[in-house]
Amino acid sequence: MPYFTRLERYLDIQYERLKTYLFYHWKNLTKATIIFFVGFFWASGLATLIGQTGDWDVLISAIIIYLNELISKWVYGLEGKATQSFPVLRKKYLPTSINFPIKNQINQFKLGLLYGLFIDAFKLGS
Repeated sequence: MPYFTRLERYLDIQYERLKTYLFYHWKNLTKATIIFFVGFFWASGLATLIGQTGDWDVLISAIIIYLNELISKWVYGLEGKATQSFPVLRKKYLPTSINFPIKNQINQFKLGLLYGLFIDAFKLGS
């Protein structure tokens, strides 16, 4: 029976964790990429349609920023803030898993939308 050093055991464990992580998340990678590019496509269409007249630019940008912050608070800020804001809520009352797949999909769409708007802004600035 071969003897392994602690470093070899540690690297072996990390390799198995990485392999397991990639195996379970590989199937969601395609869906997340498609949703990201749908958001990117929407950004291009949104910038083209709203920018036609130029009257609605400020209002639409305020709405996009508001929705971005609202989605970010929903996706990233629920678990830690709930116990600080309301001491009545403890960890035992919160659900064990609040990371739903729809949250990830909406967040990917939001990231694609913002990335597309940044790219359009860089195109207009050059």
